[in-house]
Amino acid sequence: MVDAISLPPPELYRHVEDISGDELMKALQIKGKIPRRKALSALEEKVISILSEQGYVSKDGLSGGTESLADIVEDEDEDEIVDDGEVDEGDVHIKPVSRKPLQLFAEVDVKLVFKEISSKYLRKRIVERGKRSDGRSPWELRPINSQCGLLPRAHGSALFTRGETQSLAVVTLGGYQMAQRIDNLVDTEDSKSFYLQYSFPPSCVGEVGRIGAPSRREIGHGMLAERALEPILPLEEDFPYTIRVESTITESNGSSSMASVCGGCLALQDAGVPIKFPVAGIAMGLVLDTQEFGGDGSPLILSDITGAEDASGDMDLKIAGNESGISAFQMDIKVVGITLPVMEKALLQAREGRQHILSKSVLN
Repeated sequence: MVDAISLPPPELYRHVEDISGDELMKALQIKGKIPRRKALSALEEKVISILSEQGYVSKDGLSGGTESLADIVEDEDEDEIVDDGEVDEGDVHIKPVSRKPLQLFAEVDVKLVFKEISSKYLRKRIVERGKRSDGRSPWELRPINSQCGLLPRAHGSALFTRGETQSLAVVTLGGYQMAQRIDNLVDTEDSKSFYLQYSFPPSCVGEVGRIGAPSRREIGHGMLAERALEPILPLEEDFPYTIRVESTITESNGSSSMASVCGGCLALQDAGVPIKFPVAGIAMGLVLDTQEFGGDGSPLILSDITGAEDASGDMDLKIAGNESGISAFQMDIKVVGITLPVMEKALLQAREGRQHILSKSVLN
């Protein structure tokens, strides 16, 4: 039988919030992703250190009481047989124990609670002040910059930057015999004349790691970006070539798959592919229960979310297309569900965001 998952005790939330307090709010106001991460990590270590000095953190990594009943109650005559649960009051003595907290917290619980409180403070700041961690309003997009043709020996290339998220998209053209072969469950063999490969190296988030076969995340993000670009491609009769798009994420702070759509579209144009129309992608977020933080209760839609807003928010809605339609759509939600008016508002706000991106993504 699987044991139930134990949640951190409520007392721990109070202790962590009392220690972090204003410092946590100041750390969340840092605009840069890496400086903010360093500040939050330092504050987390400070909270753990203070709780350890106060004797609240268990050194063995386990949470629980400091003394059991058997440890503080002793019987002078341990060999005496007790009938019917009766104990001679004269034989029972209480051991002298040191003054320690009645509750010990595991370090992993402290880190979990700190993360939850950080998420709560981030949502609270957005609702109360109407400002996000990087100073933007809920519907404001990050600065956009694009450059085409930066790789002179490639058929087509583009560097698309949106805030701290950047995609280097490269297009390679080949003959129809270079199409990607796909084995089906039946004997027939299919082929794809267009495919997009998405690469997310550890260096794009400031980490060091092993680079091997594509992960599930990379395959999924690549398929989403591929679906977004496929409707804009010309017919094979009009353009009988195999098209390969490779998107390498050089830095990431949210919505890297949609940056791949924007960069891939520019790279296709740079390669001379006669696309039907340009498209752009954007990721939308949501704070559903604004009344919890003093709001009027109406859901708050966020445009062009960052990684922290993706982790702390209630929705990650990726939409690609142009001002007149949608070419790809994917949504992850952390709540039970959302209403049609909320969905309609998110779609309309996303269309405005796509129009803004397309106006900034000019082929140069």
